[in-house]
Amino acid sequence: MKNGEKYTRFHKVEKNVSKNLIIVHYFICARKSFFSFRFSVLFFCFFAKIIIHQLLKKNIPNKTAPKEEIIRTLSSSIEGAKQLVENNPQYIFLWENLVNLLLKHNQIANAMNVLFQSLLLHSNSETLTRILTRLLHDYKLPPLKKEFVPILISLCENKYVGNREISSAIVTAIKQLPEFSVIYRAVLQSLPINFSVEYFQSFFKNDLCITALPRIVMRDEEGERVFTYIRRNILFQRFEDSFTHEKLSVPYSFLCALARQDFYNEYVFDVREEESGMVDILFNKLNSVLKDAPEEILLWEKDFALVALYKPLSSFQNAHRLMDQDIMQWSEPFRKIIQEQIISAIIEKYCEKKIETLALLENETSKAVQQQYEENPYPQWISISKPEQIPFEQWLKKFFPSKKNLFVSKPAPILIAGCGTGAHPIKTSMRFPDTEITAIDFSKASLLYALRKTEEYEIRNITYVQGDILSLSQLNKKFFLIESSGVLHHLRSAIEGWKILTELLEENGVMKIGLYSESARRDVREARKFLETENFSQTESTIRKARQQIFNLPNEHPAKEILLSSDFYSISSCRDLLFHVEENTFTIPKLVETMRELHLHFLGFELDAKLRTGFFNMFPEKESLTDLYKWKLFEAKHPKAFSAMYKFWCRKK
Repeated sequence: MKNGEKYTRFHKVEKNVSKNLIIVHYFICARKSFFSFRFSVLFFCFFAKIIIHQLLKKNIPNKTAPKEEIIRTLSSSIEGAKQLVENNPQYIFLWENLVNLLLKHNQIANAMNVLFQSLLLHSNSETLTRILTRLLHDYKLPPLKKEFVPILISLCENKYVGNREISSAIVTAIKQLPEFSVIYRAVLQSLPINFSVEYFQSFFKNDLCITALPRIVMRDEEGERVFTYIRRNILFQRFEDSFTHEKLSVPYSFLCALARQDFYNEYVFDVREEESGMVDILFNKLNSVLKDAPEEILLWEKDFALVALYKPLSSFQNAHRLMDQDIMQWSEPFRKIIQEQIISAIIEKYCEKKIETLALLENETSKAVQQQYEENPYPQWISISKPEQIPFEQWLKKFFPSKKNLFVSKPAPILIAGCGTGAHPIKTSMRFPDTEITAIDFSKASLLYALRKTEEYEIRNITYVQGDILSLSQLNKKFFLIESSGVLHHLRSAIEGWKILTELLEENGVMKIGLYSESARRDVREARKFLETENFSQTESTIRKARQQIFNLPNEHPAKEILLSSDFYSISSCRDLLFHVEENTFTIPKLVETMRELHLHFLGFELDAKLRTGFFNMFPEKESLTDLYKWKLFEAKHPKAFSAMYKFWCRKK
C-alpha cells in the first residue's frame, strides 16, 4: 500500500479514534517506569493499529464520513485531489473538491468529465448533479465519451434538472453523433431520402434522441433543419401510393418523440404549402372519425400521431373523445402525447378556481401585453433544476454578509412580481419551503400553466394572483423579498412599476430586479429592423415565415446574429423576443439614476461563472463587484455581457 493511501485511510476513521488513542497514550505514560521508550512506542502503535483496523472494517456511510478532518488534509494540487478521489471514490465531497480545483485552473472540459465520471458512481447525488447542470448551462459540452451518454440521458429524464439549462448540451451531443453529420449534408444538398438506410435507422433508434426530443427545444439552426426535413419526409411517405402504416420506415417511438418536440416548440418548424395541404386532408378525415365513428378511433392512432407532428390534438373539434377510450388502450408512446396535449389542458381548467384576482387597471399597454401572453404563455418549460434547500436566514447571511442583525418575519413573505408560467416561484419554493410566496401575473393562461406545474411538483406554499404590477397596492401587504425578472421593461413605465414594488418592500428587505440591457439587445434591434420592412404580424404562421427569412439571410447580415438567441426557437419565445408589443431597455447610468430616484442601494449583480471571471480579469478587487462605474467600463468593452439581462440585488437606503 502506498504511503499516501495509508495516510488517507487513516483519516477515514470516525472521530472517536482520537479519543481511544489518547486513552492508550495515558496508559503508556502511566507505565513509563516499567517499559522502555522503544517498547512504549511499539505498544502504542500496536493498540492504534487494532483500533483503526476495527473502525475501517465498518461500512461508514457518506453522512458519517469525517468530512472536516479529511478536508483539512486535502491537497491544493489537482494531482493530489485526483489521488484522494482514486483512493476514496465513495466520498462525494472529494469529487466536488477535485472539480473546484479544475474550475479554479479553468480546466472546464476536465471538470465536466470528472463530474460525468462521478455520477456513474453517485447517480443520485443532488450536489454533483447540480454542479454539472450549472456547467452544462454556462459552457460548451466537450466531445462526449460513449460511457457518459447514459448520464446525459438521465439528466434529461430528471424532473429536478432544468430542461432549458441542459438543452444546449443535449443539442451539442446530438450533433456529435456521426449519423447527424450525414443527414445534415443530405439536407443541405436536398438529396432524395431513404429512411431505411442504416444511418437513418441508427439515428431514429438512438436513445439520446428519443429521450431528448420531447424534453428540450432544438435551439439550433442545423438541428432545426434536420428535424424539419425528417418531419416533412415522414408526411410525404404517408401519402405515397399503396401506403400502409406497416410500410412506414420510421420507428413509431421516434415519430411520437418528434411530435412531442413539435408540440413543445409550438410548431415553430417551417411548413411548406404542399405539407399544409396533406395535413388538412388527414385532419379533416380524423375530425370525421371523431364525430361520426368514435368506435374506430383506436384504429387511427398512427394518423393522429402524424397530425400531432403539425397540430396539437386539442385542435380537433371533438378532441375530448380521445379520452373516451381507456388510456391504456393507446400505445405507450402515444399515451404521452395524450397526457401532454389533452389531459394537461383538463388539469389547467380544473386549476382555474385556485387563482385569486386583483382589479385590473384600464391601461392599454397592460391589456396588449396581457393579450400576448394569453395567446402564447411564456416561457414553456418541462422541468426545473432543484436548488440547494437552505434556511432563509442562512441564505441571507451567505448572500449578503455585510447586512448585520437582519430581522426576518416568520414565515418570510416573498413576492414574485411577474411569475409567468411558474418556473420562478416554484424554484424559489424549493429553496425556501418554509416561506409564504405570492406570485402575480396578468395572464390567466400563464397562471394556469404555473398551477399545473405547481401541482406536479407538489408545492404548497405559493398563492397565485392574477393582476397587474401597477395594481399591487391592493394587496395591502409588505414583503421581505421581492423578485421581478424580465417584467418591468414590458410596462408602459418601468420606473412606475419599480416604484410600486419598492413601496411594498419591508424596510430591511431585499429586492432582485431583471431588466434588458440596451447594448446587449443590438441583435434584437437589427432583427426587428429587418422584419419591420416586411410588415410581419404576430400570428403563428407569420412568425414561422419571419424566422425562415432570417434563416435565409447571408451570414454577414447583422440580423442573423439573432440565431444565437435560445429564444428564437419556439413560437412563444420568438414572439417575446422579436414581436413584443412593449419593450424598454436600460443602461448602467440609467440604473444608477433610477435607483437614486427610488432611494435604493445597489448590492450587486447575479453573475454566472464566465461573467464573474471576465470581470475579475479586468477589475481584480473584490469591492469592484458593487462599483457600477467599473461595470459600465466592463460593458463598454463587452457589450453582450448582459445578454441575459441585468439581474441585480438592491435594498432601501
